[in-house]
Amino acid sequence: MQVTKSGRYKISAELSCAKNVAGRRICLSFGVKKIYFKTPGTSSWYDYRVFNLKHSIYLKKGRYTVELKAAGNGAPKMGLCRMMFTRNN
Repeated sequence: MQVTKSGRYKISAELSCAKNVAGRRICLSFGVKKIYFKTPGTSSWYDYRVFNLKHSIYLKKGRYTVELKAAGNGAPKMGLCRMMFTRNN
């Protein structure tokens, strides 16, 4: 991911996750910076919704490798369409 302007960024994810498997812990990392969140439930695997993560992150201008993986037991059971990063003013 290329960050063109340093600043604090809000993070949103468009995803689907059946309610019966929601709540798995996920780690979103930007090099050494990490954010943890739990998968929210939607009505089905085909029901994608946008969720705003409760966290924001300060990123300096530059290039980052973004990694999303399970944090704990079991694989995250979700469908991820996209992640969005919005810089706070």
